[in-house]
Amino acid sequence: MVIQSSGSRGSLWQSTPAQMLPYTQYLFFNVSGPNGLFNNAFWSLPVEFQYYLAFPVLILMLGWFGIAGPIIFGVLAYMGYRVGLVNLHNNLVFIFAFTFCSGVCIASVYQKFNFRFSLLFFSVTSIFILTLNILMVNEIVPLNVYVFIPSEWVFFGLSAIALVTLATFTEIKLPLRLESSWFTMAIFLTAPTFITIL
Repeated sequence: MVIQSSGSRGSLWQSTPAQMLPYTQYLFFNVSGPNGLFNNAFWSLPVEFQYYLAFPVLILMLGWFGIAGPIIFGVLAYMGYRVGLVNLHNNLVFIFAFTFCSGVCIASVYQKFNFRFSLLFFSVTSIFILTLNILMVNEIVPLNVYVFIPSEWVFFGLSAIALVTLATFTEIKLPLRLESSWFTMAIFLTAPTFITIL
């Protein structure tokens, strides 16, 4: 593996597998710790990586059992956490497994069916879901109001599934000027700030 160094423009250095090995901790620090490696915003790095490792299994289960396959996988992963079968340094990979599995199910349903939500339904429902999250995070409507939702992580996960489903099954057509790359980049850069303010 050849990597451009940060030194002189023309210098290159060879990186061996042994040299790269220490960096693999960033893909598994939810197992070993410590908390906040890099900073707390990077908690999702190992979670996402481990879901990608599990992705072929989900596709096989989808082929064997249909849409029930990924659902079973997600439920088993979550229940393994709930009953204490697993106890990592950070258990979010099991808590959020149902969201990744739901994404596989949503994609499968999207390929098989042609129904679509109206843009009005998408807009109203999305604003409603985001409002529920804002009210919960600011403890205006506390989490314990939602009797069957055990934690804020599950609340966020269910909200994400609903929003992804809405966006997937809605034909959203932007004006041509809004589809340009500069506008997309502007949204990408400003969205986190907007969400933080909310």
